[in-house]
Amino acid sequence: RRHRRIRRARGRHPPPGQDLLIGHVLAVGVLGVDASEPRHPLARRGARRRGRRVPREEHEDHAPAARPGRNHRVRVPFAQPGGRLLRQGDVAGERSRATDRRRRRGGCGVRRGPEGPVGQRQTRPGRADRHVTSSRRSAVETSPSSSGGDEPVVIFFTDNGKGLGHVTRMLAVARRAHGRFRPFFLTLSLGYQVLRRMGVPAEFFPPYHHLGLTKDEWAPLLMMRIAEAVEVTGARAVVVDHVSPPKAFDELRRRISGVELIWSRRGLWRPGTNRGAAALAAAFDRVVEPGDWAAPIDIGGSTRQRADIHPIGPVVIVDADERPSRREARRRLGLPDDGRDLLLNLSAPDTEALVALLKRVRDVVRSVADGEPVHLFAPLHPLHDDSLASVEGVTFAPVYPVAEYLEAFDGAVSSAGYNSFHELVASHLPVVFLAHSQTNVDDQQRRARFAMLSGRGHWVESIDDPRFADVIRRILRPVEPSIARDVAEILGEPTGAEEFADLLGETLDRKASEGLQIAPW
Repeated sequence: RRHRRIRRARGRHPPPGQDLLIGHVLAVGVLGVDASEPRHPLARRGARRRGRRVPREEHEDHAPAARPGRNHRVRVPFAQPGGRLLRQGDVAGERSRATDRRRRRGGCGVRRGPEGPVGQRQTRPGRADRHVTSSRRSAVETSPSSSGGDEPVVIFFTDNGKGLGHVTRMLAVARRAHGRFRPFFLTLSLGYQVLRRMGVPAEFFPPYHHLGLTKDEWAPLLMMRIAEAVEVTGARAVVVDHVSPPKAFDELRRRISGVELIWSRRGLWRPGTNRGAAALAAAFDRVVEPGDWAAPIDIGGSTRQRADIHPIGPVVIVDADERPSRREARRRLGLPDDGRDLLLNLSAPDTEALVALLKRVRDVVRSVADGEPVHLFAPLHPLHDDSLASVEGVTFAPVYPVAEYLEAFDGAVSSAGYNSFHELVASHLPVVFLAHSQTNVDDQQRRARFAMLSGRGHWVESIDDPRFADVIRRILRPVEPSIARDVAEILGEPTGAEEFADLLGETLDRKASEGLQIAPW
């Protein structure tokens, strides 16, 4: 608002450095970042505009990272924990220093929480800043290479709020960069700290309701921040994973050139929702649709908007060959070696509802197990509060992504969101899907119904469904894993993340010869 008052008062764009006001306010007032610190990129860039000399080491501090050899395959960007891009020449040294730090904590590769490795209960597991992503160096967290060069940057802008679905899908793509690009995440998700702990540069941009603004007031601020991120990082591609992105992206496209704007548009919309999405496609250079195994029964609006759509396969974050063995996965999660384990990968509007849901599932499993010990495990979300970890009979651990540890389980009861559905279908685990009915656009019930129709899983509308106990009994049958495996093989491999990364690599090669220009905002 102050930015608009300045423009009205002076009848022109703000003076040099004033356009950093919004970013400064967000960084200081919302993120708690000291933007006056010389090392902060906002202060550094503002200093250059105001004529203050910036020490050489501050420029080098944010220089592009070293580039791996063409045949070297890496799955994460070159960045230090906390999101700061590495200087040239820092990569090899940072890897060795990180190894030394892990050894001092009690073992190379073991990431510990306040009371030991993941799998042991923490004192305050609901705190996002105490979230542990893995009991070792995760499969999604591979050390960078030590060879030289500078890769182009891809900015991933994701929707979400309190969830991590959009973030996870784009992280799956970023992991397949293989040295062709470095990702930078700008996200509306409050779980952005998970990315930083993986060494992925990430910035939180508050949703409009967090700032007390309307969407029309908020959208120009977002576009300004994306344009500023493009200018600072030199990004040549911006990927927007959002089911209904702001219309202001059309203005952003007019103001920047030499940058590919890509809309990652998931399908399977609930009938009658997202009616204005057809007009939004014109604001982007390309529309990529992550595949959905339930697409054969999709009747939503995306099925009628097929012009210039680039379809890819289903996107998953972890490949089958990256998962640890059953025994190792159980050890890392703190689960016993004997007996059967079920994964409870559920969601609800609030913690109270989720606790009630977990208790109901626990009671039903106990009633159908006929005295057989069946252990229950539920992953803690980075934003879950402490009360969730008090459900008797359920083991909790702050694990992200849980897909890395699916070998530990004999079955799952899960929501039917895009990521959960495809990770579990690809895992060959017997599954009961409970569709989340609170989503505005995502047709989880239709996705869960497809699992039942294809024979890949079971579906009930709610835990109060009279069939719920029966489908739990079914996934515990000895024959169920072989059925799940056979159907999963017929459905095929989820290759979407690799295809998306390949597309970005080709896009960056094409954009390399074009000049980058950003018109004043």
